[in-house]
This record gives sequence, structure tokens and C-alpha cells, in this order.
Amino acid sequence: MSWKLAALGYVVLEGVLGAVAFSAEDAKPVVEWIAFLLLLPGLVVTLPVIYVCGAWAWNLRDSLPHQPMWPVTLIFTTLFVAAAVVNVALVRVLTRAVLRRRRRTAAQLTPRG
Repeated sequence: MSWKLAALGYVVLEGVLGAVAFSAEDAKPVVEWIAFLLLLPGLVVTLPVIYVCGAWAWNLRDSLPHQPMWPVTLIFTTLFVAAAVVNVALVRVLTRAVLRRRRRTAAQLTPRG
């Protein structure tokens, strides 16, 4: 259960950091960099999607009257949460693979009798 709570906390944290980083036109590069660093290694795979969708979000914002920030905030928050879910899935797959290998090794080392 603690694994699921930690994963949920991580995903929520990424969502909050994404929302804070892009909630206003004021640059918050520190928050943005923290969010990006916490997204590693999944960021490597999702960066092209984040880049393209992020550019689309900024273009959408610029095309709306009064240039509201909500499209950018919503899209980047969604992208950061999705990348965090990719990381959680990656950690889960790797953890299961390691445990499976340890069980196989332990079974091979156990004398049969």
C-alpha cells in the first residue's frame, strides 16, 4: 500500500509543480526545472510530446482574446502528470523484473531434495 501512496504522491506533486510553473506569465524556471528533473527518466521518452503539445498550448493561448494562461496551465499540467504516470509504470515494470529474477536465482541455488 505504501508503494501506491508514494506513486500517487509523486504524480500529484508533478501535477502541482506543472500547474505552478505555468499558472502565470511570470517565469518560474526553478519550479519548471524541478518538475522536469523529477520526470527523469520518463522525460526522455515524453519530451517530444511535451515540446509539441506545449508549443500548441502557447499558440492556442496567443490566439485567444486577452491571452489567458489557463490553456497552457491545463495542457502542461496534464503532460507532466502523464509523464509521471509513465515513470511510475516504468518503475513498476523494472521492480517486478528484478523480483522475478531474484526468485529464479534463489530457486536455482536452493538444493532440491
